[in-house]
Formats: sequence, structure tokens, C-alpha cells
Amino acid sequence: MRPIFYRLFTLLALLTFSLISAAQGLSVSGTVVDAGSTSPLPGAVVQLGGGRYQATSGSEGQFTIRQVQGGNYQLSIMAAGYDEYTIEVTIADGTDTDLGTLPLSPSASQEQLDANLTFLTEAELMDDGPGGNIPGLLTASRDVYLGQVGFNLGSARFQVRGLDNAYTIVAMNNITMNDPDDDRTYWSAWGGLNDVTRQALTTSGLQPLDFSFGEVGGATNMTIRPTAFRQGMRFTLSSSNRSYALRGMATYTSKLLLKEKFAYTLSTSWRYADQGYIPGTYYEAYAFFGSAEFRLNSDHTLVLTTFTTPLTRGKSIASVQEIYDIMGTNFYNPYWGFQEGKVRNSRMLRTNRPTAMLTHLWRAGSNTRISTSAMYQGGHERNNALWWFDAPDPRPEYYRYLPSFYEQNGQPEAAEAARMAWQNDPSVSQINWTRLYEINRRQEDGRAQYLVEDRTVDINTVVLNTVVNSKPTERLFLDAGAEVRLARNHYYKTVSDLLGATYWKDVDRFAERDFPGEPGRAQADLNNPDRMVGVGDIFGYNYHGNIRQANAFAQGAYHAGIVRLTLAATGGYTTFWRTGNMRNGNHPNNSFGDSEKATFFTPGIRTGALVKLDGRNYLYANGALYHRAPNFNRSFISPRTRNDLVDGLTTEKVRSGELGYEYRSPYLKARITGYYTHFSDQLWVVSFYHDGKRNFVNFIMNGIETVHRGVEAAAEARVFSDFTLSGAVNLGQYFYNNRPQFTIIQDNIAQALSSGEVFIQNYRVAGSPQKAATAGLKYNGAKFWWAGVNVNYFADNYISLNPDRRTLEAVYNVDEGSPLWNDIIRQERLPNALTTDLYAGKSFKLKSNLFLVVSLNVTNVLNNTDFITGGFEQLRYDANGMETRPDQFPNRYFYFYGRTWFLNLVLRN
Repeated sequence: MRPIFYRLFTLLALLTFSLISAAQGLSVSGTVVDAGSTSPLPGAVVQLGGGRYQATSGSEGQFTIRQVQGGNYQLSIMAAGYDEYTIEVTIADGTDTDLGTLPLSPSASQEQLDANLTFLTEAELMDDGPGGNIPGLLTASRDVYLGQVGFNLGSARFQVRGLDNAYTIVAMNNITMNDPDDDRTYWSAWGGLNDVTRQALTTSGLQPLDFSFGEVGGATNMTIRPTAFRQGMRFTLSSSNRSYALRGMATYTSKLLLKEKFAYTLSTSWRYADQGYIPGTYYEAYAFFGSAEFRLNSDHTLVLTTFTTPLTRGKSIASVQEIYDIMGTNFYNPYWGFQEGKVRNSRMLRTNRPTAMLTHLWRAGSNTRISTSAMYQGGHERNNALWWFDAPDPRPEYYRYLPSFYEQNGQPEAAEAARMAWQNDPSVSQINWTRLYEINRRQEDGRAQYLVEDRTVDINTVVLNTVVNSKPTERLFLDAGAEVRLARNHYYKTVSDLLGATYWKDVDRFAERDFPGEPGRAQADLNNPDRMVGVGDIFGYNYHGNIRQANAFAQGAYHAGIVRLTLAATGGYTTFWRTGNMRNGNHPNNSFGDSEKATFFTPGIRTGALVKLDGRNYLYANGALYHRAPNFNRSFISPRTRNDLVDGLTTEKVRSGELGYEYRSPYLKARITGYYTHFSDQLWVVSFYHDGKRNFVNFIMNGIETVHRGVEAAAEARVFSDFTLSGAVNLGQYFYNNRPQFTIIQDNIAQALSSGEVFIQNYRVAGSPQKAATAGLKYNGAKFWWAGVNVNYFADNYISLNPDRRTLEAVYNVDEGSPLWNDIIRQERLPNALTTDLYAGKSFKLKSNLFLVVSLNVTNVLNNTDFITGGFEQLRYDANGMETRPDQFPNRYFYFYGRTWFLNLVLRN
């Protein structure tokens, strides 16, 4: 104990001595302006000495950095939408320094950002949940690596370090915006508000944060306040052939009014496509934003912000290669069909998450800032889907309708007839809405065989947050904060369209089949048996998710000459439970009312060191060890039907480290980082129809270990005066590191059918290319025009696994090492791919204070439509020992869009 006590005492003495003995430093000031209009730029981040000293420009572009020691420094200024400005400065001892006016040039990267933002919904357009973490990185142009991979690799599903966006914090005014129920970030909540979400600070990996303990994937913190935005009006008109065809945006930020005590920002946008790049993907979205800032006095400021972004869009899904080949396109979408000559998509998403937040900013002394915020987010996410009972499967891609099904059953003539029908008859290759209506109308009692249901989540979240940032001495920085999140989300489904029928009977079709002598088993709600539901009525499932979270962090950073040391700690508390609003007939005693409460404590520690070798060369090392609570959505075996929690539910453990080198100069920026992250006690829960069990099952895999390791590097060099060369590369390995345990539970009786090990050790974690690179050349002309080209390379991308195919049961009675054995257990590696992008633009000065910016971005210029960006093994597969047919349910694939373009016109003052 004595050595530990001695070290703590020494550290405490060192910090105390620094507090009382630090010498008074000098000040460095200046004004940041737009190079074209010379108007002030608020919210620009000014760093001196590689971040040792930092300030943010005020409403008139002014900044002051205090307590600076004399010497030679590199000054960097970064603002959203502008190229980074870097100069060398000398601070003379005993003299304050005024740098005067510092001009920032509009960035071509910002126009690329607007173009690439149309890709943010591409992954979401597929029926696979929210996309990765790239949207946050698109604001990260100030990091030489993140800026390049975000702009150039993100549209191909590349995820930094192979991490899902649940491992990246996204915040507004320090408030965490990740969803409490699954930790994901849903960018559609502020989609279309590009003009007011650009002012963001993004950090990579384990870099220290001043508002949160952080996550292994880094963080993005958006500053949402009028005095951080550029004053004046901005109009944007865009056209594209991607997610949407047209976009219009308008934003206005006032000057400080009422004796410089009040400012406001208003922003709105509209995006529309009758059909996006993929057939059947209708798109319409609106966005409305308002923010008002009140300066109560020199020390206290209030900021009130509200926004709402209603969105409606049609989805698509990955298909099997057989269908792509038959249809002659890799962008076939089975979700739509013709109804009375018009396209109708069966999988429509309607979502809106209106949000209101109030922030109090307190300048508590010359070197202490306290930010306190409250947020409420409501709204809904509603997904359409077809549902049916005792009727043929309405999905055109159902495996029994494909030519391969007939071929496998020795019917070549039927297979050829099916192929011809697929190619020539839209009622076969797409949803036959007319037939669904006809079948429903033929039912004498009016009971629907088919319907369209709305699977809905009503959102109800409150967040309270406070952060303290203090600099008690020239060398010591202290940050601390706490956040409380309370959520009560409502999960249910309603009848959206009866498709010509009169009612739907609220019973479980599989329970009726499996338990014919027990009519109560089929009831969705024993409290309201044999319900006949109509349009708008709740049926099937109905429950609330209750989540309570609290966490706090503290961090100290000490600048000891050329070394900066950082130490942070966190502690969190999470509890959640399910409240069932229906008494399910299969689980009458375990579905209605409150479930058991699951409670978790989540400690963590993070440390880092930055060594400044000189004004341009830096070495850094960071490490973290922390716990994450399991999220609500994965912790219940079958939340739609019952209250059962997964057995042995525990926290996920994260161990991570990184070591890197960075070079910064006005003409060259470079970074190389080696990273290693080990995850343990991860959880995977999914429900699907199991052919071998002939029923819906709950497949639970727990105790999962994964490793993400690799090297990432990037450089950007200004050659001559107008050309910039850039490049970035990631060499990663993401793999499963153990044989986790699994349990298969029959859904309607909650009985374990089998259990054991899943043999996936050393299989690859899917979701992102594990190796990727980009290289580009950009020209910046003297009269504010630019052009550039990028070449992008993707490799080592793998199909997502079905763990059920890596169990002993899956290969029972199959000869080990045989072709069949290998077909069952093999993980498919996708082909490598190359794409090329072009962009160009120009800024025109129309009047003294009016500018027109025109830009064009063309992605995948060479029209590579064979690039598979991802895919998955179907959870359903044929398992019959030696009679197993792995190709009965083949892999599904996502393809990269062919040549696409995005034209952007901006008028601003």
C-alpha cells in the first residue's frame, strides 16, 4: 500500500504546487474573417502550440488566448466550411500579441460534405437499421485522417476502426444524442439542417474530450447557438440522382440585437424524390429549426433551441444474386409493386423526433466555464410492413418462387417458366397489390388474410446535463460533468391498411397451428380476447421500455513543459425494465405489467500522454478500460411477447489503446496511429424462423469477444501554391476472439431447444472493409475555384455471419472437411473494389457582400456497379445433415451505386 499512497501523495503535491506557483502569462488575440467577404467568423477554433492553448472566436470573430508563455508556436484556425489556416507566430516575452485580421478561405471539402451528406441515408434506405458512424466524421475535416475517410470512403459503408456508431458519442451543446434504447445515433433526427450542425468538434479514438468521458470510437460535439453561426442569409438549391432529386435550404442568423443581448437563427429545408437511385424509394423530408440566444449579462447566457425533421421514405433490401442476375440489375428492390398503375412501397418509414433544448452558459470566473442543459425529445419512428395469415407469402423474392427452387427439385421446365415470368411480368417480380386485395375481398366474413401494419416506437426522452471546464493555472486543465437520461418509449404495432378487408383477428397464427386444442394460447391479449381490430387499432404487441441512466466523469490534464498528461475517470448507473400492456396467450404469467429491473454499474478509467518534440512533431499514447451497460433492445429474449431477460446479463468490457505520431506544419499534415481494442461479454439476440425447429425461435449468443486492431495513416501536402496531394489508408483486422455460448429458445413456449458453443473464433467481424485507402489531388485556384479527383480502394470485406451455422448441430452427420462441410461453415470474403470521384466548384462575388457558390460532385465516375459493399447470411437455412442445402437460402448482397452526381448552388452574404 505504501508505494501507491506515496505516488498519490506526490501527484497531489505536484498539482497543488502548480496551482499556487504558476506564473502569469501573456495574451494572444486576433479576429477571424471570411477571406472573400471579410465578414467575421464566429465559432472558429483557434489552437496555439498544437492545442496547448485554445480559444473560440466570438460573435465578431474576435478571440483572445491568455496565460501564454513566450516562444515560437504554430497557430491553427479551424471553422466548419473553411480550409484550415496555419501560420508560425513568435510570442515575445513581456509583450501581448495582436495578430490582427486572419482570413479563412471557403473549403472545397465543405461542398464535398454537402454532396456526401446525400449518402447518409443510403444505408438507412436498406432495411438494415441505421448506418455507421461516418456522418459524424464528415464534419471532421480538421483531422487529416478522419476528414479524408469521411469524405471519400464513407459512402461505401467504411467504418473507422470497424466500429458501429454505438461506440461513438454524438452530442449537441454537450448533450448526448445517442438513443438510450440501443446507443445508436439516428442522424435523421436533424437531417436537412446542414447549415446549423456544421459547427462541430470531432475527436478520433481515445483522444481526450472536455465534455464527456467518451467512447472508443471518438466523439462529435455540435455547438448549437446563434453566436456560433455565421451571420446573414444562406440559400441552397441542390439536385441529385441519389437519395433525393431536389433539395432547398434557407438559413438566417441575425446580428446581436437589443444592445447586443439577443440573437436568433432560423433554418428550414425540403428534400424530395419521387424515386431515388433504387426503384421504389420515394423520399420526402422537411426540417425546421429555431434558436434564440439571450445574454443576460457578461457572465450568463441562455440558449433555447427547437427543431423538427419529419421524414417519409421508401425502403429497399439486399437481395440474392440469383434475382439480380435474372433482373439484369444489382439494384432490384422487392418491396414495391404497382397498385392501379402507381408504385407502392410496402416498407415505408415515417419518422420525426421533435427536440427542444435549453442551455445555460455561465462564465464563473476568468478561467471557468459551466454549461448546463436540459433536453426533451419526443416523436415517433413508424415502419410499414406486410403481414398475413393462412395465405401465400406475398413477397416476390420468397425462395419457393425462384427458378432455383424448381431446379433443386428436379423441375427444369418449371424453373425456366419462372425465370421468364420474373423477367417479363411485374406482377411476379414485384408485389402484386391487386392480388392481395382480391384475396381479402373474397373472404365471406370480411376477415383479412393480408394487411399492412405500422411497427411503431413512440419516443419520450428527457436529458439533463452539466459540464464544468476550468483552467486554474497555465498548466492545469480540469473538466467534470454529469448527465441523467430518462426514457419511456412505447413499442406497439397498429393496422395501417386492411387492403380491402373489414377487420383483422388479433391472434397468433403459429400458436393456432401448434396448439389447436388450446385456443387461449393464440390470443395476443388475454385481457381482450378475440379482438377484431381495424385501421389505427393496436394489435400483436404493446409494451413500454423504461430506461434510467446517470453518469459522471472527471478529468485532469497537466501540461508539464513538452508533455501533456491526461487522466479521466467515470462512473455510471443504468437500470431498465419492460412494462407489458398485453397478456400474451403463450406467456400469460410473464407478459403483462412490469418485468424484473436490470441494474448495472459502469466504471471506467482513461489516460493519455502527448509529447511535443518541437512545434511540428508530436507523439501520443492513450488507453482506456471501461464498462458499458447492455442496451434495452438486446437484453430481453423476446420483448414483443414477454418479460424474460437474457440469463447472465452483464456489462460489456472494453480495453483499448492507441499509439501515434503527428506532424503539423503550414504545408504538410500527417498522422499515423496504431490501435487495439478488445471487447468482451458482448451480446447478440435475434428472433427468426428456424427451418429445423419449424417455428420462430430466439437465438441468444452471449460472452462474445471481439478484437479490432490495425494501423491508420494519412497525409496532406500542399505542393506549389495551388495543388494539394492527400492520402489515407487503414490496415485493420476485426475478428471474433473466442467461442461464445448460445441458446435457442422456442418463442411460443419459452423452452430451450438446444445450447452449446458457437465456433466462430478467428472469423471476421463484418460491417466494414477492413482495409481501405484513398488518394487525391486538389487544385485551389486564385479566384476561388477548385477541382479535384480521388481514387478509393476497398479490401477485406466480409459477409455477416449466421452463428447457427457454426454449431455442432449444424454439421451433425456431415463429413468433416467435405465440400458440404466447408460450404456450411465458410465465411464469404467479398471482392476488392476501386472507385473514382471527381468534384469541382467556384465562388462568384456578385456584390460587395453577396456570393454565389456552385459545386458539382460526381461519385463512382467509372460506373462500377459490381462493387459489393456488404451483405449477410440469411438466418434461415436448410439444415438436414448430409441433405443440407446451403444454397436454399443464399447470401444477400448490397451493391454500391453506379455513377451518381450532386449539383449544389449556394447564395450567401
